[in-house]
Amino acid sequence: MTKLVLAIDDDKYVHHVIEESLAGFCQLIHAKNGDEGLRQAQKYNPDIILLDVEMPGKSGYQVCTELKNIEQTKDIPVMFLSGKSELPERVKGYNAGAADYIVKPFNAEELMARIRVLYEYRQHSIKLKNDVERAQITAEIAMTDSGDMGRIMRYVGQTYHAHDLQSLSNYFLSFSGR
Repeated sequence: MTKLVLAIDDDKYVHHVIEESLAGFCQLIHAKNGDEGLRQAQKYNPDIILLDVEMPGKSGYQVCTELKNIEQTKDIPVMFLSGKSELPERVKGYNAGAADYIVKPFNAEELMARIRVLYEYRQHSIKLKNDVERAQITAEIAMTDSGDMGRIMRYVGQTYHAHDLQSLSNYFLSFSGR
């Protein structure tokens, strides 16, 4: 499966460097500012978002916070690519919801390695979420098939199809007689 990566940066040169660094590794979508990036994220649901900190309009921190507040995009890992290397800036990125933070200029191999890790993490998270949903459905089915709650649920289901007093009383007697 090809990884889909959204790069949000106002610098055309950075987009070119990202394109060259990730050629053949993943499919890229580009956005030149935060608002366009938010629209692209919701439209394409990428696997990873690469995000610059300093952009005209919304900062990368604001964009990241918004992404994390949108149900559709909240689970997409965000990696900041920034020229700001100071610890308070990196911490601010993590506090905004970023999964990773790389300082520009970056090494192509390191970028690919970090994208690979985030991608695998996201795939495991999606599988775990699906497994939890299936387990909840199984538990609900098991609950309705056993015990008093299950008997009540079966009775309600059966009586829904009763079209006369005789069948309704038969259902009731089988329910109360255990």
